[in-house]
Amino acid sequence: MSRFVSRLALIGFVVAFIATSVAVPAYAGTYDVVSCTPAAQDIPRPPVVGEDDAWTGEMNDASHLQFVKTCPPRPGVDLDGMVVQTILNTPAAPAGSFAHWRFDAPPSTSITRVRLWRQVRKQLNSWELYTQTADGTKLSGSDCEVAPDDFDCNVGMPGGPPADWANLNTSSLRVGIRCIATNLCLTGATIHEAWTALYSAMVTVDDPTTPTVSGPGGSLFGGGYLRGTANATLASASDNTGIRALQVRKGAAVVGEALRACDYSRRVPCANPAGATSVSVNTAALPDGAHTLEVGATDAAGNYAGAAPQQVTVDNTAPAAPTALGSATMTVRTANASVFWNEPPGQIAPIVAAHMTVCGPRGCAQHRFASRSGQAVSLSDGVGTYNVSVALEDAAGNVSLDRAARWTIFFGEPPLGLDPLPAGFKPTPAAATTAAPATAPTARPVLPTPRVVLARPVVARDRRTITARGTVRPGVRGRVTVSAAARIGRRTRTVTTRVSIRNRRYTARLRLPSSAWRTAAVTARFAATPTHRAQRVTRTVRQRTR
Repeated sequence: MSRFVSRLALIGFVVAFIATSVAVPAYAGTYDVVSCTPAAQDIPRPPVVGEDDAWTGEMNDASHLQFVKTCPPRPGVDLDGMVVQTILNTPAAPAGSFAHWRFDAPPSTSITRVRLWRQVRKQLNSWELYTQTADGTKLSGSDCEVAPDDFDCNVGMPGGPPADWANLNTSSLRVGIRCIATNLCLTGATIHEAWTALYSAMVTVDDPTTPTVSGPGGSLFGGGYLRGTANATLASASDNTGIRALQVRKGAAVVGEALRACDYSRRVPCANPAGATSVSVNTAALPDGAHTLEVGATDAAGNYAGAAPQQVTVDNTAPAAPTALGSATMTVRTANASVFWNEPPGQIAPIVAAHMTVCGPRGCAQHRFASRSGQAVSLSDGVGTYNVSVALEDAAGNVSLDRAARWTIFFGEPPLGLDPLPAGFKPTPAAATTAAPATAPTARPVLPTPRVVLARPVVARDRRTITARGTVRPGVRGRVTVSAAARIGRRTRTVTTRVSIRNRRYTARLRLPSSAWRTAAVTARFAATPTHRAQRVTRTVRQRTR
């Protein structure tokens, strides 16, 4: 029954310890070293490996005293954890014999608080139980007195509240037993005459020293315009409690952090990096423009030191669409045209290049030019319709093809209803005269239209094949050029084929390069002949939904 109660008490102790650990985080300038309990892994800090090397055993009489360490403590075992005890069935220990667990604060730090989940016990007052500081000061409540009629005395119990000593200022702690008799101290035959069991311990270390850092660098401070992810580096970083993280800060705000592995079951939880270290920064999280940033490091206690601040310029936004100059629709008789534009205002990084996309009867092509205001367009696919777009690239490398100025260029015979003369052509006004022309102009015959009809195109189940059918007026012979243009991704894709007219009918099958489109413009064109005029018919088809 007592073993069952002890097991329940120990379970209650672990739950209470975890709650206490989470509720009392280490503040800036301090950190907690947790020993001999799995609850150390529940503290919201870097992952704990669990080396548990913070407390070390120290004694002067290995013949009569011993250490036993079982971490974490086993449920239902009273004398467990970090134990120091007498050795049974050994001769009496001489006066002055001692054994204790010792915790030493790292250099330039101090211990300000200690919490011990413990049970200490003795049967004879010739043994002293103690928790003392570096100067030998014994903390109150660390010992007990065996009354004349009592078998023993003890302090603490499994599952009980911790002994809590705050407002300390010491470089080390000692928790153990010592023979204070004038002659000898018995060790015990079947029961240890004196022992101390630490089920768990939490020591608060105050660290007033900031890290030492030097050699800031990396692409973050390399000059130019920043976009995407940039790296900041430190040539060296060191601290008496180790380096917990590298940080990039803007004022007090952390804009980039790289955590390092630390183990808060050690006196010195973190290691110092052996060489240069780096941390990445997502510059897209910063507004475009100038910023003052610095790279630095934090130690195990959260103390921060940064290198000299530096100014950087961030630009993650592609330039706006340029403004097209002149008409957005033009007709040309040769395989060349030119487009012109004005740059958008308000750029952080200057414009350095133009990306031109030209989609003709045979497909689309992209070109990059250093020109910033105009560019010649080669209509190399032959007669037909060309869609031209121009997007701009800035010095940071930002470009968006969706932010573009757009033109439509007709090479050869224009669609019905459009002026067949080149765009921008202006006839010279006739001189004011009443004289009749020397030779009367010869009237051109008016050719009939081929009366091209395009039925509703049909999309096949593969969502890529489009069938276009139509008719022409009687007597019309030759070929019809059929094309389909669809927006796929960020580009307009055009496929074209030529089919013969048979018995006033024509049929064309077109296959788009992808099924990822919504609407397509299907066009049937009949080129001018000596007997009929040119004609162009366009119908829009929507992709069927599955």
